[in-house]
Amino acid sequence: MKVFLGISRQVEFLKDSPGKMNFWCVKKNQVQLGDLLLLYFPVSVSHKESGIRQIYRITSIPTSSTPNMYECTSRGLFSVETELLLKLGNAIKIQDLKTNPVLSRWGAVSRNMQGVTFDVDKTIWPTLRNLILSRNPNAIVILQDTEIEADEEIKRN
Repeated sequence: MKVFLGISRQVEFLKDSPGKMNFWCVKKNQVQLGDLLLLYFPVSVSHKESGIRQIYRITSIPTSSTPNMYECTSRGLFSVETELLLKLGNAIKIQDLKTNPVLSRWGAVSRNMQGVTFDVDKTIWPTLRNLILSRNPNAIVILQDTEIEADEEIKRN
């Protein structure tokens, strides 16, 4: 399983409840069914609710024939369907990421979240996962399996 970070420009997504189906834009060969998407809301979208706020599961393969096709293909990306699994009560803010020695070196942070979708690779995921869990212990239900997979992948490499 892979984990991605998406940068949302849609304030309406903040109103969604777990179980809500949505979409996201990705590179065609980047994702698989069951991968996770963490959704980050910049200050420009919501000053009050900025940060990583939501965890989605990817529920379809990339396609260019969905209702959101134009929004994605205009950026050279493909649409996938997603399901909101959890809204984080305590957001992970950009300052939290910048002050962490591991996370501050991540491309998403060094680019100040300027982009659409970033990989959360095996060097970043354990630290980011622990930060999310330290602020949102209820996220363990969703993130528990990802620790094993991330740790196993680190051991293999």
